[in-house]
Amino acid sequence: MHDASADVGSTANTRPASSAAFIARRVTTRAPAYRQAHVLLATAYYRLKDRAQGDRHRDIAEKLRAEEQAREPG
Repeated sequence: MHDASADVGSTANTRPASSAAFIARRVTTRAPAYRQAHVLLATAYYRLKDRAQGDRHRDIAEKLRAEEQAREPG
């Protein structure tokens, strides 16, 4: 017999991460150089157990950070 309460708990636990991922995807689409949105999106993907997408956005965030540091004087 299938336990429906397990599904409800699982959905409730992933809902905030799904919402965060949805919002962060929209932000990164409109402002692809906004590093913090990529960080948030990576975190949301990790919470959703999508390691490949989490790693992808973490790498983008790291690349943007390196570019920001390269532009800073000193």
